[in-house]
Amino acid sequence: MHELDLIKKRRKKYQKKKQISEYRKKLKALRDFQIDVKDLIDIPNIYALVYSGIIPRFEYTAKDVVTGTTFLAYAYEQIEINSIRFGQAIFEHLGRFGIHSSEITFQTDNGSEFIGCIFKKEPSAFTEMVEKTYHGKHQTIPVGKKEYLGSVESFHDRIEDEFYDIETFNSLSEFLGKAWSFILYWNLDRENLELKKTPFRLIKEKCHILDPGIANFQPFILDEMKTLWPDYLQKSVPYVADELTVHEGYIGNTLWYLW
Repeated sequence: MHELDLIKKRRKKYQKKKQISEYRKKLKALRDFQIDVKDLIDIPNIYALVYSGIIPRFEYTAKDVVTGTTFLAYAYEQIEINSIRFGQAIFEHLGRFGIHSSEITFQTDNGSEFIGCIFKKEPSAFTEMVEKTYHGKHQTIPVGKKEYLGSVESFHDRIEDEFYDIETFNSLSEFLGKAWSFILYWNLDRENLELKKTPFRLIKEKCHILDPGIANFQPFILDEMKTLWPDYLQKSVPYVADELTVHEGYIGNTLWYLW
């Protein structure tokens, strides 16, 4: 095989990083999202709350590959209808800031919550929603290649270390409120360790969107959406960290309409 040059040479780590960097340069900000579901049942600090059903078991996460902007929602069941609701909420949120759904790509794994029954030949309901209703694109990663969702998987590690492992929760409303505070902190205040810029700063530079509302996606319970968008209305929560109500002179004004 060596003599016939049939063995592919392994790329070194720096070569892989360079290839990823070149790939990302071709992507447009807030157009390419990795979506994945995190099971919260194995986190010791919140195990009792999840096991008793006080807080949802599953975190639905969408992360923009270019800016790191992240949106969250929660669900008691990891099923396709909740994936559809999550996708619709993202499309509608971005649409309010001039980003047309036809420009957006959702990349997911091959879980049944995204592709439906593995034996079906036709597209899943989630794919139909993305591509036929919103004219976006849904692409799945190769089976068993979780590294293709490395960006959102990295966020799952971060939120476990920086949020679930250290916070305390006494109720569902407090859990949702603190999750909202965390996502505002992530999108508006927390600098990317490599780029030394916040997701919102990258949005301003690459998309020329100056409204911080683009980063303000309030976490909600997917199972409680009785109807699909646009009838959906996010529930207000009684807790948002005070330190996040003022950010560079504008976040306070942005939060006004949510109360």
